[in-house]
Amino acid sequence: MSGPDLSRLDHEPVREAPARARRRAVAAATLGNVIEWYDFAIYGLFAKVLAANFFPAADPAAGLLATFAVFAVSFGVRPLGAFVFGYYGDRYGRSRALAATVVLMGVGTTLIGVLPTYHSLGLAATVLLVLCRVLQGLSAGGEWSGSSTFLVEYAPRGRRGFFGSFVQFGSSAGSLIGSLVGALIGALASEEALYDGLWRIPFILGGLIGAFGLFLRWKLEDTPEFRKLAESGAVAAAPVRGAFADQWRQGLKAIGFTMAYTVCVYITLTYMPTFVSSTTHIDLTGALFLNAVQIAVMMTLLPVFGLLSDRVGRRPVLLVFCALCVLVPVPLFLLLSQGTVGTVIAAQCLLAVMVAMIGGAGPAATAELFPTGTRYTSFGISYNIAVAAFGGTAPFISTFLIDASGSSISPAFYMVLAGLVSGLTVLFAMRETAHRPL
Repeated sequence: MSGPDLSRLDHEPVREAPARARRRAVAAATLGNVIEWYDFAIYGLFAKVLAANFFPAADPAAGLLATFAVFAVSFGVRPLGAFVFGYYGDRYGRSRALAATVVLMGVGTTLIGVLPTYHSLGLAATVLLVLCRVLQGLSAGGEWSGSSTFLVEYAPRGRRGFFGSFVQFGSSAGSLIGSLVGALIGALASEEALYDGLWRIPFILGGLIGAFGLFLRWKLEDTPEFRKLAESGAVAAAPVRGAFADQWRQGLKAIGFTMAYTVCVYITLTYMPTFVSSTTHIDLTGALFLNAVQIAVMMTLLPVFGLLSDRVGRRPVLLVFCALCVLVPVPLFLLLSQGTVGTVIAAQCLLAVMVAMIGGAGPAATAELFPTGTRYTSFGISYNIAVAAFGGTAPFISTFLIDASGSSISPAFYMVLAGLVSGLTVLFAMRETAHRPL
């Protein structure tokens, strides 16, 4: 038996939400995203400390590789999270799914903060750390695609890029807060105290503020697009099947386009403090402060590029980003390798501008690839496959490339490769969607 005619509904006009409801939706989705990605990011930001506590090894590089391998494992379960939360969000509403993601992330983060270390529990501590990261990965698998879908569907006509930019704005703010908390703890305490137990504070704090995220999202009204489907009785009965049977071509486009996005985000925002503190004379506390400057620059520009993509279209912004991703990483990593505060700030700020371009236009561009009935599921599965394959592995691959080649600029070549793949995808496979109805 055939399902409802979703294509007809997708092109019917939707009554826009009142401005007050839109503001509340943006605030709740963005602040929840801040909390969610603070929790997720601090693992990468404290990689060196976690390596010493959960993966002790004679070779520090081996411990760091093991820590980033666990970082990548959490990304491996993200597609599963996309299946679960995507199905729930397409069947029962975006707001309910987003409330569940923030609870699961808070639980995983709190547990990391109270885990015994390898020195007191042995290998079991390492296994428990992996399980906590699995919980975080499941949550993250539903968060990004869900909040992107939620904000883009709430956006008024001609402002989907601007509204969608607050997804990356929120996640960047979470990373910024994580960097500042880590840097503050490092500045107020000795490095020995940080490694001995103060590293737990950011994790426990993240779990506690997760309750605030639940409060923000618990009674949030769903999007006009989803309410239209629900009121017409056209909610997809099998969104996962629809994602694979009807949207697989669009999903492949999303994977190709997301490759450069996720590689650049996780190298620039998550891996960079480890890179700077490991390859220069700047210590981890200083690297976290510099990372905070980079994130602040990017956050300032994200809404600007979102608005620009609403004005000139998604494709021009995305193509310029991909071109920069091919051309500038090698020179910027050479600049980073000079190791002075000035050169590191300059390189990181230039990387921030580049990432702001894709972070501003990317969420809306991806959401616009899919119809409303299966948008959460289709977006989530394709995006998280790309993130699991390319983004979650980026810190591990970068560390491995440096260790194997002896060259501190080798991560730049991974970014170049990603830029080539995504550039070809945007150029030959993606049509302009900025001015088309959802």
